[in-house]
Amino acid sequence: MYRLVYLYYRITGIAKRKVLIKSIKSSLKFHELEIPVREFTALSKRKKPMGDIKVMIGRFEEQAFQYCIMYDLFIPRYYRRRKLAQKLVLSCLKFCEKEQFKNVIAIIKISNEESVALFQKLGFELLIEDKWTRWMKKEVELYNEPAVVALYKTKKTGSN
Repeated sequence: MYRLVYLYYRITGIAKRKVLIKSIKSSLKFHELEIPVREFTALSKRKKPMGDIKVMIGRFEEQAFQYCIMYDLFIPRYYRRRKLAQKLVLSCLKFCEKEQFKNVIAIIKISNEESVALFQKLGFELLIEDKWTRWMKKEVELYNEPAVVALYKTKKTGSN
């Protein structure tokens, strides 16, 4: 069924239409701290949500507030194969560069091969566990699942 829907989208050109990415500020409570979170949602022409991703400021060690974490990328099955995930990740990267963060990491479940491939395609470097820094290890520990860390070094736009 999904293959037929995808074929229909390719033939009609729906898959290539522009998508509105909406950004919402929220927060997350972590050890008595309110951590700012930015949620990006892809909206259809009728303003229906088609997928989302979240970006959170890093919270550990010497790198605190100098890195961002991308997490919870989700595209419902019906909306897949429209490059929505790519558009959402690129919106997050643009936001992180604008806010002048040095690094962006994505914590991805090992079993999610499609996401791993997407992040590699977009310029993220997959780090093996031996190359993880202390703060990366602490971030991954919070997820309680085997994960891969993908690192993206931003092009800082301001002076230090």
